[in-house]
Amino acid sequence: MEVSSECSGIAKQLQDWVRASKSRNHNEALQIARSAASAAPNCAKAHYFLAVGLSRTGHPGSAIASYERSIQLDDSDSMAFYNLGIALGEIGRADDAITAYRKSIAIRDSYADAYVNLAALLWGKNADDEALELARRAVSPAPGDAVAHGCLAHSLQRKGCLNEAIDEYWATIALDKAHAPAYRGLGICYSILGQFDNAAEKFAEAFRLDPGNPTIRGMKAHHYMTRLQIGNAVRALLGRTKPS
Repeated sequence: MEVSSECSGIAKQLQDWVRASKSRNHNEALQIARSAASAAPNCAKAHYFLAVGLSRTGHPGSAIASYERSIQLDDSDSMAFYNLGIALGEIGRADDAITAYRKSIAIRDSYADAYVNLAALLWGKNADDEALELARRAVSPAPGDAVAHGCLAHSLQRKGCLNEAIDEYWATIALDKAHAPAYRGLGICYSILGQFDNAAEKFAEAFRLDPGNPTIRGMKAHHYMTRLQIGNAVRALLGRTKPS
């Protein structure tokens, strides 16, 4: 790991943090990062590691200040902006998270996850045109990434491009056969297109893969309600798998 002059005095602590993190000893890693940031207050990497440790141990609000300190010391680190976006999103600061993701992408335009996360936030703003463009850009550097293809599929679905969305959902499933949201998306698309039997099959597979997901149960129930299959709708809402 390359260490800047500001961090040279804590090089071993930074290496210890990497070791603890790889071993998933997150509490140990957090304590190492606290010590490192205290010993080298002008080391951006120490504050970044501290922020990551706080995030991983369930303290996104506290992590934000450490990410911001890391960025203040080194504003060329795209991952600091990216992870800041995640932390901001976790506490509901969507607008600030959007800004952080945009800055991350401006520094490094080949990281698919940044495009995916930004697109998802823009869905919440009904900015579907930009979200679709971002989703297309997510797939470009990561053609083998199921999450990127799923993001593109959902973005196409939101724009009403159902046949294209179906193709992308199938591309997602080809990469990850257990991708429940892709089957849910297929169910929605087929239902809108009037292919109800096909839709029911896909909702059933989504439910099988993720039976505890209330969104999938709700979509399955809505599908049956539109066909006036009240009994099956109730079963879907209750989480029972066998239709009559």
